[in-house]
Order: sequence, then C-alpha cells, then structure tokens
Amino acid sequence: MPRAIRARWHRVPLARFVQGGVIPTTTDALPSELLRTWARPEAAELGVFYALVAPDYAAVAESYVRAQQAAQPSN
Repeated sequence: MPRAIRARWHRVPLARFVQGGVIPTTTDALPSELLRTWARPEAAELGVFYALVAPDYAAVAESYVRAQQAAQPSN
C-alpha cells in the first residue's frame, strides 16, 4: 500500500476523534497519565509494564537500579 494512502488512513480517523473532543496524545504519555503518580504501592509493578511500551524508561530504570547497587557498601 502506498505511503500516501497509509497516511490518509491515519489522519482521517484522528481528525474524527479531534472533532469529537478527543485530545491526541502519544503512547508514551498515556501510561503516565493513567498512573498519575509513582507514590503508590503498585508503582513498581506498573513500571514493568510501562517499560514494555517505553524503552527509554526501561533504560533509565535499569541505570537507577545499577547506581543504587553500586552505592551499597561492600561487606
């Protein structure tokens, strides 16, 4: 299928959503809006799912965990 047709198939439904009052957002923003705050008991579990759709978040989370491990005093 030509690129122009694919682009139109994307734009037309999006325009209908906007006419209906929907505010377009990104895949990255949606889980963040649903979560609202990380200050909740299940935040770590939800972070695992967020990392599946946001690879950059997964990299930051991995970096944070490694930094915490490196900061622990050696026994």
